[in-house]
Amino acid sequence: MSRLLLPLLLVAAPAFAAGGASKTPVSRAVEAYLADGPLLPMPATSDAYLSAAAQGGVMGWASLRLDVWFPSLDGDLNDEAGNSASLGDLGIEDTEVVLVPRALLSFGGVGLLIDAWKFETDGNGTINDTFTFGGIDFTVSENVQTDVDIMNVRGLMTLPIVHTDFLRISLLGGISYYDFNVTVTGETSGTGSVTAPVPVPLAGILGQAKFGPLLLEVEVSGLTFDYGDYDINYLDLQASVGITVFKIVALRAGYRLVAIDGTIEGYSIDGTLDGFFVGASLNF
Repeated sequence: MSRLLLPLLLVAAPAFAAGGASKTPVSRAVEAYLADGPLLPMPATSDAYLSAAAQGGVMGWASLRLDVWFPSLDGDLNDEAGNSASLGDLGIEDTEVVLVPRALLSFGGVGLLIDAWKFETDGNGTINDTFTFGGIDFTVSENVQTDVDIMNVRGLMTLPIVHTDFLRISLLGGISYYDFNVTVTGETSGTGSVTAPVPVPLAGILGQAKFGPLLLEVEVSGLTFDYGDYDINYLDLQASVGITVFKIVALRAGYRLVAIDGTIEGYSIDGTLDGFFVGASLNF
């Protein structure tokens, strides 16, 4: 092919120099070939871009994200004698603003997901039944102030099981570490406080899809955990929809629910922390 093109180019050169008005049929054929032909060789495979389509970004190897979550805490707390107090009775009912930094890194086929958040709230309520907390016996109809501080850090390995040019599904496995700090202060009884660090092993699944600029993501993780003073059924569910901007920036909106049902340090808890979130990410 190159032996044929060289004479054509030599013949066409004077015509190009003379300008468009004197173009010959040969020069026009050369121009058509150059216009239609590829200027750069195409890669033999597009494997390097497989995760980019599903996760967003250029190469798909890193996503750095910050979500603003608006959760509220709801549920019931039982003392060691089985007496129950709802979190609403304790004055815990407000929606709070929580920042959730999140990083998803990919190292070939295996990845690492890390995120963290801290939920803090307080409120004033009234004890409606006999209730013991932190060694303090609160009386019926006693007014109390409650402070709740929950911190969570997760570290999860990701292993893709479906990996196409628009869909990625990964298995999750790792640790979700919680630190619970709850203080109840009564008008007459005093102050009772409970602190409980709780490392929870978990497994789950992460699904990511991209259709043009539209990003979809669903994550479900949790486990039933029974060890020592801890007997926990744990679920963390989140789903979001986003849109890519300038290839590496994505804006998202979604919903997250964290549910814990079990026994921690002798106290039985059945609670949910849930709400909508918005966020932005840089995807590389």
